[in-house]
Amino acid sequence: MRITYYLKLAVIFALLPLSGYSLDKLVESKASLPLAYDVDVLVAGSSLAGIEAACAAADNGASVLVIESRPYLGYDICANQKLWLDPGEKPQTEISQWIFDNKRQTTPLKVKGLFDKVLLKRNVQFLTGSFPAELLVNENGKPAGMTMVNRSGRQAIRAKVIIDATPYATLIRQLPNALTDFQVGEKQAAFTVIGGDLKKANEIISGKQVPNLQFSSKHQVKKNKKKTWVTKNYPVYHYDAKVDLKDDTYREHSKALHKIRSMVSDSKMADHSEGLLVFPERMIHAKKASEDSHDLNNYLPKGFDNIFSLNAYAGIKENSARLQLLKSPYQFAPIGKKLGAEAAKIAKQAKASQTIDYIASKAKNGKLIVSEQAKSFRFNDRPQLVLSDHDLPVLGRWDVVVVGAGTSGAPAALGAARAGAKTLAIEYMDELGGVGTAGLISTYWYGFRFGYTAEVDKALGTKESWNQIQKSEWLRQQLLKSGAELWFASYGCGVVTKGNKVVGIVVATPFGRGIVLADVVVDGTGNSDLAAAAKAKTQYSISKHGDLSVQISNYSYRKLGYGTNNPARYMLNDNDIFDRWHLKLSARQEAYKNPAVHDMGQLIPSRDRRRIIGEYVLTTEDILTKRTFPDTISHHKSNFDAGAHPDTEMFLIKDMKGPVFTCDMPYRSVIPQGLEGLLVIGLGASADRDAMTLVRMQPDLQNQGYAVGMAAAMAVLTTGGNVRDIDIKMLQRELVNNNCLNKRVLTDRDSFPLSQDKIKQAVKELHALTIDVHQKPGKDDTHTALAVVISHPKESIPLLKGAYTKTTNPQAKINFARILAILGDQTGKKTLIEAVKKAPNWGDGWDYSNQRKYANTYGPVDRIVLALGFLNTKEIHPPLLEKLQQLNLQSPLSHYKALCLALRMNKDKSLAEPLAKFLKEKKLKGHTQALSYYSEFKANKNAYIRQGVNTKGGAMVNNKFKELLIAALLFECGDYQNQGRKILEAYTKDVNGHFAEYANKVLTHGTAMSKQ
Repeated sequence: MRITYYLKLAVIFALLPLSGYSLDKLVESKASLPLAYDVDVLVAGSSLAGIEAACAAADNGASVLVIESRPYLGYDICANQKLWLDPGEKPQTEISQWIFDNKRQTTPLKVKGLFDKVLLKRNVQFLTGSFPAELLVNENGKPAGMTMVNRSGRQAIRAKVIIDATPYATLIRQLPNALTDFQVGEKQAAFTVIGGDLKKANEIISGKQVPNLQFSSKHQVKKNKKKTWVTKNYPVYHYDAKVDLKDDTYREHSKALHKIRSMVSDSKMADHSEGLLVFPERMIHAKKASEDSHDLNNYLPKGFDNIFSLNAYAGIKENSARLQLLKSPYQFAPIGKKLGAEAAKIAKQAKASQTIDYIASKAKNGKLIVSEQAKSFRFNDRPQLVLSDHDLPVLGRWDVVVVGAGTSGAPAALGAARAGAKTLAIEYMDELGGVGTAGLISTYWYGFRFGYTAEVDKALGTKESWNQIQKSEWLRQQLLKSGAELWFASYGCGVVTKGNKVVGIVVATPFGRGIVLADVVVDGTGNSDLAAAAKAKTQYSISKHGDLSVQISNYSYRKLGYGTNNPARYMLNDNDIFDRWHLKLSARQEAYKNPAVHDMGQLIPSRDRRRIIGEYVLTTEDILTKRTFPDTISHHKSNFDAGAHPDTEMFLIKDMKGPVFTCDMPYRSVIPQGLEGLLVIGLGASADRDAMTLVRMQPDLQNQGYAVGMAAAMAVLTTGGNVRDIDIKMLQRELVNNNCLNKRVLTDRDSFPLSQDKIKQAVKELHALTIDVHQKPGKDDTHTALAVVISHPKESIPLLKGAYTKTTNPQAKINFARILAILGDQTGKKTLIEAVKKAPNWGDGWDYSNQRKYANTYGPVDRIVLALGFLNTKEIHPPLLEKLQQLNLQSPLSHYKALCLALRMNKDKSLAEPLAKFLKEKKLKGHTQALSYYSEFKANKNAYIRQGVNTKGGAMVNNKFKELLIAALLFECGDYQNQGRKILEAYTKDVNGHFAEYANKVLTHGTAMSKQ
């Protein structure tokens, strides 16, 4: 679909959605940020030289903090793939020697794991996945700290000495006149490829195979129906390149990267540099420049004595010396060590600045509002730093901006660009495709493989799985071919709004933060990050009934040339920077022990993330009744692939594990309530948590993303960026033509409400309802029947009451009583209470585990107890308190979840004392694992170990769950001797973000339940 050029011009001149803003800067209003860290020495960037500086400063008595934007330490070695020593080159520091262990080559994991260890050994604080943003200065203009941005919002850091070890001198370049002028023209650059064939030299690139160097990887393959081990060897190619830069902006550097990467890309490559290593002719005006690269005066900008440029922008007079330092991190290492010791000396003699702020702002406020993520509760106990209004540069303007180019985001950008929109895609990784590439899950589960997905599969020769590197590269080249621009290593961290319309985003790049204006923004973060920044309503792991439930996720190691690695072991809160940091750190430390592992995946492929409350919320009932919509944009197919206990009311009655279902998703489910100009896709779209376990299959989300990209372009070209006003039938016709949609959608209407006859038939079929967990993808009529009555409560309740009264089958009577209770009717109250009393024990139950097929569900008694919770009566207290006494620490988590939900919905002060007694007598206390960030907790040897789950559960995670749920219930019931509060306060500082967030919600709101 490409709307004609003339129509586009007519629309632009008629609507002019943003043309009134010919801006190069916008003002971000005064903000109060938590002072997250207050240290002697701040190291921004984790190059080898930066790590050496941090260690040396710590060894000399300084408190040190390292902040890195990448998800790991050691970018100059790992991102640039400089994993070998050149002939005659020798490591000059102890850390450099450890990198190689008397060998010539190393691996990315060896570097990342080692850097973790050397910092941990010295108690140096560090945080990855956090972008250095703005330089902060004191009242005299002296550098005194910086802001950083990450998944938990934006925070401030105060420091006596700053070492800028970022690749582009992010902080130094913010100082007035700190750098020499940029010269337009040709620059030297370098890029590395592992595997494949050497590309022929031309006027731009010249490559060579690194002699006597190759990486090997062992793979298990099937041969003659037997498994055997095969070793694959991968040569290494280093390319020198010439790039023509028109200006010193990240946009221009990105264009250069893609030009070179396209030239050296090979269909058999197993890895490559993340970015282009460009030699910057710009350098600082040094305090006292010399030709000696070890002279620390070369790293101090003129006029400053407490900020160092520990990167290729150093003021060394001899360019060849600077170039050598850029090409070889190992030559830079001793300089970093020397500089770190000097930084500690300066910090010891300095006093911390009391007043710090941005460098002065000059712009005037306009009608556009800059909005970012809400402050994280993780920093509640930190001082607040009030920062003034300040400028944010406008980096450009596009029709459509897609933030997050993963499973849905990359197709969205491609769909928008192919449809005629000027498109920019922004991605934090250096890979496109998300879960199926950077997340290492490169095998389909279910999903429809037609439409756009068929195009991808045909191009890659996909049957069930694909090559992760090649899929990412295909997506990249297709985007560029379509005319889209692409920025890697960048993070969308906020939005720009005019009224209720999103008209741009705030993006953190390696050059700092800036603004990108757009007519339509597509949130492809998979976590509805931009929607949340725009203050959209969202939902995540805490149900409206106050239960905590989140899908299991994983973080995998990576072998060169290897396929899917999907262990599914961890629970992760994607909104929490500390949770993400701790999980990755723990996984690296575990994998570090295995010499066969080359690296870690860049992405944590979590299955469950923050979702918007859209104009429509897709439900499990919609799926099971095959509800149709007039605005369908994607088809979905899977079983309910649930890696957690369910929380949808219908699934509290009966699990739907096993059978495969299909469903439609309406366009309204990607539009956040109350916002215009923003579309949200992938795991961030609007659906119940249990519904998302089915609709999240990769083939379907790829097609969904492509459809939304086309919708975004249509909004730009026909409605001035108003996404609600597009011609949905025109979009559907295009999607039908592209085989993304079935032709029936053109005439589909909303199939709800269902007829009275269908509801009567459903009630009749429910006489056969069981509460067994189905394992095989077979037919079960009670699935649909249950969905029918749950989705039509008013019409169903009289019929259900009649069935309950008439049936003589005891099990059927209990089942009808359970359904009625969950629908809010007390007809079967006595039946349910008696059933619980008669149950001699809890019976079957399940812990939280990674067994998605058989576990993470409720037993028969659990489900009766859950139904009691909806009765709204104190009559349930005595039988449930008796059941409480049957529990112990080893009891399955499902029993705890069922009991806590039921009592939470019928809470009373009389429950507090027995709950407190239970906590003490059953030894449920003391399972928290505090983050090392909180100074009052001393880090022990297990502080950086993340215990996951397995097929049978996992004691640490499940014990935490049990303690937290009981403590929260105790607190909601009025508490007893402050026991509940103490436990909850401890959990707000737990390494696991979901436990911490749950505890914080109960403490701040008095309940985990949402307002009804």
